[in-house]
Amino acid sequence: MVIMAFFSRIFFEGLMVIFKNNEYLRRIAESLEKQQQK
Repeated sequence: MVIMAFFSRIFFEGLMVIFKNNEYLRRIAESLEKQQQK
C-alpha cells in the first residue's frame, strides 16, 4: 500500500513536469519542422 502511494506520487510529479515543459517541447517540435521544410 505504501509502495503504491510512493509510485503514484512519482507518477503525479512526472506529469506536472511534463505539463510544465509542454510548451518548451512544442517549440522544439516546431523548430524541427521548420528545419525539415528547408
